[in-house]
Amino acid sequence: LVSGEYYCEQIAALMRNALERCAAMLQSGKVDVSEVLNCLLLSGIAMAFAGNSRPASGAEHHIAHYWEMDALKNEREHALHGEMVGVASVAVARLYEILNIKDKYPSVAVPDVALIESLLKKAGACHTPQQIGISRPLFVEAITNAMHVRERYTILRFADAEHALKRCADLLADKIYR
Repeated sequence: LVSGEYYCEQIAALMRNALERCAAMLQSGKVDVSEVLNCLLLSGIAMAFAGNSRPASGAEHHIAHYWEMDALKNEREHALHGEMVGVASVAVARLYEILNIKDKYPSVAVPDVALIESLLKKAGACHTPQQIGISRPLFVEAITNAMHVRERYTILRFADAEHALKRCADLLADKIYR
């Protein structure tokens, strides 16, 4: 709505359905590979309908890509893309909290930090930058610069427009790297 980007409720519903099904599997403790594949297919269909990866890719992917590019530039090994996206998803959800989006914009669906962390833990996945070898300086650098990876409006661009991105990056790092 802010950037005039194409939005389709049916595509959003496909993604919500896939996410809810995956979350339900993890919460039940019974992971069914065919169900995971069905959810991945729904995600792929949503992206095909939209004509880009937007339905399944936001700030968390930009941060992950930033970390990957930094590792490649510095000829370092790096975690798998999915691991980085999971870790960045926790950080992005915390960014929504720091910006107080839930109270300022009640109609915006805000990611639940505790739920994301819980699901990642149940899946045996990493949930902190330290677990995937991301240093505090690189973490702050990624939060403040990852919005430039793609021309998409995300919570990172919102925070930047509010002149709060650097402050938020430091607050996030303080929370995470205690």
